[in-house]
Parts: sequence; structure tokens; C-alpha cells
Amino acid sequence: MKKFYFFLAILLAVLMPAGCGKKLPEMNLDDLDWVWGDFEKATYDFSVDGEKLTEAIFTIKKDGDYYRVGQRLEIDGGVNDTGAVVGKNLEPLSAHYQNLPPATAEAPAVEIQGRYAEGKLELQAHVGEKEQNVNITLPGKVLDNESVLMAIRNFPLAEGYSKEIKIAIIASAQVAPYTIKVEDLETVRVPYGELECYKVVMTYTGPGEVPDMYAWYSNDDKRILVKYQNQNVLFALKAWEGD
Repeated sequence: MKKFYFFLAILLAVLMPAGCGKKLPEMNLDDLDWVWGDFEKATYDFSVDGEKLTEAIFTIKKDGDYYRVGQRLEIDGGVNDTGAVVGKNLEPLSAHYQNLPPATAEAPAVEIQGRYAEGKLELQAHVGEKEQNVNITLPGKVLDNESVLMAIRNFPLAEGYSKEIKIAIIASAQVAPYTIKVEDLETVRVPYGELECYKVVMTYTGPGEVPDMYAWYSNDDKRILVKYQNQNVLFALKAWEGD
């Protein structure tokens, strides 16, 4: 149980900056190079401080004109389930965040629903028996945090490629500016195998300090997320299936 909450604390501390600037640069989505299939499922070994704790499952499912992107992991009887619904241009329509602790835990369950409409993000959060509703105005186009790792696959990754993005984070009711940059080509070994990958560094460009995050995407027409590192948290691909 301690490991479960430790993971959540690390994840939220890194993905929830203290604030964002008054004016964020406009995000351009004209350079998309779509690689998602109608169905994909990726399984990752999830480790903290080099210790494997569980498996994380990422899924992408086409639903009419939209895609449902999800992530789920279970540790010590607790469940962390997040996801988003996005359009073909990666525009988010809705998102959810659910953290259900074990029945014996003292911490309350957390459930957040987000709805994107008319330039706003409408949030409804339940923490235990308490409810809170928050609306935030979006600074133009955004990517949703719960789908961003998979969304990056649809940019034309190549050596030297970089892009300014804005990430809406429903868990903190904020929008955070980031730069994604292909740092190099690397050969990466994970349980799934050995693959040549684009190493992408994600750098927060708002006020305050947030550690960089790193993601490795396969150098092929699928651009599969092979590995993701967020300080001492690591996802390493062990299985992949898709159309």
C-alpha cells in the first residue's frame, strides 16, 4: 500500500506544476502524422527505484470518429485508472482520473471527470464524500495529460524535431507548457526486445522548476512507446498488440 501511494505522489508532483504563465504560446497541430491503429494494447513493467511493482496497461480504441486512450495499474489492491477521449486531431473531448485505494487504507478515493467544451475545461471531483466543481478557461488548443504520452507518437518524430505543446491536467485544474524534443536515436533494451528508438525529452517551460521527463518511441511506422522515465519511475514495454 505504501508503494501504491508513493507512486501517485511522485506522478502528481512531476505532472502538476505549481502554476502556469499568464500567456502560453499557441500550439500548432498542423504537422500530425497519424500512427494510431483502431486498437492497440501495450503492457509495461512498472518500476520505482529499480524495483518492479506491477504491470501497467495502456490501450487505444477507435470509437467512431474518436479514440479512447486509457492507462490502468493495480498495486496492493489499489487501482489507478486514467484516460481521455480525443478526436483525430488530438483535440480532447473528455478525461477521467480515478484512484481507488485498498479497502484497508485510510486515504479517500479520488475520482475526477473532465469535459472539454467551448474553450473551457469543466471538472467535477470527488475526494471521499466531498465534491468540488471547477471550470477553467483554456489558452487555445491543448493536449490532455491522460493521453499525452500516446499523443506524441502522432508527431513526425525525427532527429532534431522539437515542438511546443500545452498539457491540460485535470488532477490539478491547470495547463502546463512543455517543449518536446527528439534528443537522439538510441538502441533500447526492454523485456519486449531491443529496438532503435527516438529519445524524446519533455521539458517544462513555465514558472518554477519541474524535472524533465523522457520517452523512447520506436523508429518505425508505429512509433510505439517503448520506455518512459519520470525521475525514479520507469515504464518498460513487455508486450504490444495492435492493428
